[in-house]
Amino acid sequence: MSSICVTNVVAGVVAFGMSKEALKRIPEHKSAEHATQGLASNNLMPCAVRIAFHEAAIGAMDDDDAFKRMLLWRHSIGRFGTIE
Repeated sequence: MSSICVTNVVAGVVAFGMSKEALKRIPEHKSAEHATQGLASNNLMPCAVRIAFHEAAIGAMDDDDAFKRMLLWRHSIGRFGTIE
């Protein structure tokens, strides 16, 4: 599982973005390696998922609505995902 962060560059999350980019590439390489066997590999790239990290970050912001909009601007569903 990777992240939507691989499709958009966001300041301040270089390590997170790079780790998710690496995870994005693994299924591509595995699919190429096993294509002759009829096997494929997929990758999930979820949007921002509402977890304690996001709750704490939102709560620490002066303008929590602006922060929510910043997190959600790249998600076509227009809302946070949930763990469920």
